[in-house]
Amino acid sequence: MRCAAALFEERRLTLWEDLVNARLAIGEEREAVAELRQLVAQYPLRERFCEQLMLALYRSGRQGDALELFHRTRQWLDRELGLRPGVPLQRRHAEILAHDPVLSQPAVR
Repeated sequence: MRCAAALFEERRLTLWEDLVNARLAIGEEREAVAELRQLVAQYPLRERFCEQLMLALYRSGRQGDALELFHRTRQWLDRELGLRPGVPLQRRHAEILAHDPVLSQPAVR
């Protein structure tokens, strides 16, 4: 039963990530920011939510907030788990620093 519950929770979170991707794809960045802030706080190990929030903040003209979020997440992962951010999150950080044109495209990778 516990295994089924964990699988259900993983699927639920994956669908939530997909829903946020759809919102970002249609330009609802500002609307997604509040929801993503809650998701990042509730699921700090779910780096995809952090990556999505960084994108939403960047597209909302808040590059500094996006970079600050990355640094806070990196510090938390290091302090609590002794880990570094995963490659996708590091890539998003580099894209934001470089003002990569891919960030302006409607489709989220």
